[in-house]
Formats: sequence, C-alpha cells, structure tokens
Amino acid sequence: GMIVGEGDVRAQEQQCFRNIEQILAQAGACLSDIVMLTGYLRNLDDASAYLAVRTEKFGENAPATTTVIAAPLHPSLLIEIQVVAYKPKA
Repeated sequence: GMIVGEGDVRAQEQQCFRNIEQILAQAGACLSDIVMLTGYLRNLDDASAYLAVRTEKFGENAPATTTVIAAPLHPSLLIEIQVVAYKPKA
C-alpha cells in the first residue's frame, strides 16, 4: 500500500490507529479493548508527538505501553504499532 504522511509521525500514527480500529471492528472490538500497545519509533525525537496522539486516542486509560526506538523495515516509516486486545465473550 501507500505510505500515508511521509515525514509526519503524527499522520502515520493516526493512520495506524485507523487501521487498528478497522481490524478490531471486524472482530467486534474497539480501541478500549486494547490491553497492550507497543510503539516502534524510528526517531527518539518523535516520542512526544507519539505520546500525544496515544493520549488523544486513549485519554487517561491508555493500555500498558512499551515504546521502542528501532529502524523500521521501510525507511519512510516513522512508526509501527502492535497491539494486543481482549474482548470477553458475551
């Protein structure tokens, strides 16, 4: 696919969360069902923008979070996000 927000970590993170929300919705879940989040950032300088978007998405109820500074697979990617969600059966 196309890279959204090349050079803009906030735009890339917002796209990551849109993708995650779509995947969760297909399983009958939502962002509030995320229990663990790992963010992989290309640059340490992007950490404050990353945390600001995470706070916008989760408020004070953010899941357990690990942030790793790592070079992604594609040089244009500034962020990758991995989540684990738990949705109890009804």
